[in-house]
Amino acid sequence: MSQTSEKYRVEWLAADQSRDAGLVEPADVIAFKDIPYGKFGDWNLLDLYIPKDAAQKLPVIISVHGGAFVYGQKESYKYYLMSLAQRGFACVNFNYRLAPEYKFPAALEDTDAVLHWVLENAGKYNLDTENIFMVGDSAGANYAALYSIYCVNPEYAKNVQDASREWFGKPAAINPPAGFVPRAVALNCGVYDLTEDRDNHADIMLDLFGEHLEECCEYMNVMDYLTVNFPPAFVMTGEFDFLKLQNHQMDKALSRLNLPHVFKSYGNAETKEISHVFHVNMKLPLAHLCNDEECEFFKENTIRTIL
Repeated sequence: MSQTSEKYRVEWLAADQSRDAGLVEPADVIAFKDIPYGKFGDWNLLDLYIPKDAAQKLPVIISVHGGAFVYGQKESYKYYLMSLAQRGFACVNFNYRLAPEYKFPAALEDTDAVLHWVLENAGKYNLDTENIFMVGDSAGANYAALYSIYCVNPEYAKNVQDASREWFGKPAAINPPAGFVPRAVALNCGVYDLTEDRDNHADIMLDLFGEHLEECCEYMNVMDYLTVNFPPAFVMTGEFDFLKLQNHQMDKALSRLNLPHVFKSYGNAETKEISHVFHVNMKLPLAHLCNDEECEFFKENTIRTIL
């Protein structure tokens, strides 16, 4: 691991713990924790949060955490996702394999495995598999968007499979069910152009792609692979998000294809706390407003009314 990635892991863990200090798990949410969904030990554990008094099948939110592709764990997202569960959703919060220990497309393989876990366990937890949504922030927004693209763009899927065979001698273990597309996605403070970001974060990019850096950044350039079948999207950023420009660019890319989406930029010159991935901070009123609006967007994109 590069010194940069190691430094980020230490600093960001401390920041996440400080952000969540004093928070408690809500009494009206049931948490099923540390459920294995794959074969990679602690890398492949998930939590499921369900509103306590749910009386019907629950629409599902699968959350892909951020962390610059090298950091992150489900524990840092539990309060945020429990708050979404309070809004009437079953929320899946999972660990996935990170760089540099694992290279692209390991995280997409794990995302696919989580989807299959949801489908296989829907009856046990009363999950509505007709209404599966995805959220992601920062690097997680990249992965959530790429997985959605994999579902609807056969050319992209072939490129990833061919690359995996070339690099690792086997196809990528990414097999979405035929016809599956997330009902909608929420992309929060995301990074969508890795080629642009490569020069700014060279150490992290090298951790992610290793020897394939130069040839492979393109496989994570979301805007290059959008098609008219991309699911409805809620794209947001904050006034002091260092990735604000990339999110404005994503909005324009979706608009060029006339894709259904909502774009929001929260905060103003006086709200410096509305920075990168502010929506995860349950102590910020604008975080709750953002999450309210995203959940309403999901409800508007269900195939039936959520009571």
